[in-house]
Amino acid sequence: MTRLLNFWDTVRTGFWFVPGLMTGLAVVLGFALPMLDAQFDASDYTPWLSTTPAAAGRTLSAFGGATATASGVVFSTTIVVLSLTSQQFGPRLLRTFLADPVTQMTLGAFVGTSLYCLLVMRVIREVEGNRVAPDISVAVATLVTVLTLFQLIVFIHHIAVKIQAPEVLRAVASDLDDAIERLFPQPVEHGPKAIASPAEPLLLEGDAVTAGQDGYLQAIDADALLELAVEHDLVFELPCRPGDFLPRDEPVAFVRPVHKIDDDLKREIAERFLLGSRRTPRQDIECTIRELVEVAVRALSPGTNDPFTAMLSLDYLGAALGRLAGREMPSGLRYDEQNRLRIVAKPATFQSALDASFDQIRQYGRGHADVTIRGLDVLRHVATRATNDDQRRAIRRQAEMFLRGSEDEPEQNDRDDVRRRFDKVVKTLDASKEA
Repeated sequence: MTRLLNFWDTVRTGFWFVPGLMTGLAVVLGFALPMLDAQFDASDYTPWLSTTPAAAGRTLSAFGGATATASGVVFSTTIVVLSLTSQQFGPRLLRTFLADPVTQMTLGAFVGTSLYCLLVMRVIREVEGNRVAPDISVAVATLVTVLTLFQLIVFIHHIAVKIQAPEVLRAVASDLDDAIERLFPQPVEHGPKAIASPAEPLLLEGDAVTAGQDGYLQAIDADALLELAVEHDLVFELPCRPGDFLPRDEPVAFVRPVHKIDDDLKREIAERFLLGSRRTPRQDIECTIRELVEVAVRALSPGTNDPFTAMLSLDYLGAALGRLAGREMPSGLRYDEQNRLRIVAKPATFQSALDASFDQIRQYGRGHADVTIRGLDVLRHVATRATNDDQRRAIRRQAEMFLRGSEDEPEQNDRDDVRRRFDKVVKTLDASKEA
């Protein structure tokens, strides 16, 4: 299942799948509807569908040529938008645009309509003065062309909205919320008591299984790995987690006992680790966090100098971290049905997500008092949701680094504002501890 989900993520973030399906549907209709016309004379029942071969040919030629030309415009517009997005917001955010269903459907609609018209044109002919025109097929071509033109209007409006910074950030924040719901579904008040970190430390002992290729670890098929451990009576230690970059000779697992391992089993174990050229949010919450951070960092660059976008990124990050603070962090330990330890892994932690959210923005935001103040305000919001001492320590640590980073601020009033925001964070943390 993990491999299928990872494949689906790859498919839906490409421009070929939906347009390919729509083009395939156009091919089917291009053959099926003329066959229906050959068996059923629709003009006998609905005279308004009646047409002539000459008129049908001109109509289909006009529709096919117009949609083919418009499809080139759609492709050009899409490439320009992707280029601007990559330059302004960062290449990693192309994933969000590639997965956009409106763009995919628009491309498929124009290419499919053009192909459908070409296929239907092949059956228009005169036979000894008798009319042989595909009435139903031409009517469908007319309807589809009209709908496709409306789709073009929707596409232009959608693109004009989609490339605005608030919409870009909202789309990435929505992916982050989905990742939180998928990876950390249990609220603190209802979930089982989780172990904050592996109770058994990673010993990194045993026979090493390597990645076999360079790339980012996109997903681990933990269920299949657990089945292997039970079947062969093994214990796995996983020194990496989804999102890590792994050289081909880097161990992805250490397996004990050593005498039960052979080359075939190593290959089988390695297949449970899915690597790719980029990070994906399927099992890696920091993937979407870093996309929001990348927008903020680019906004703070001297060439862009847009602190408002950076502050908007902080707002979305704070909202997501507030929700994450109320979720149970999964244990790094996996047991079989007999309650025997089988897998010891590196679990995701609240601190790692918090650091990924604030470290680079804090570093690049030095000299921007407004960004520092907003960062502390966001931390205060997260502090109100803190549920344990580990979270409070991580939040205070970030707040202290924001405070120290503002010491070089030349304006005393700005430094005082930062100090007041820091004090509010501390008071909020103390209050949440007493609650």
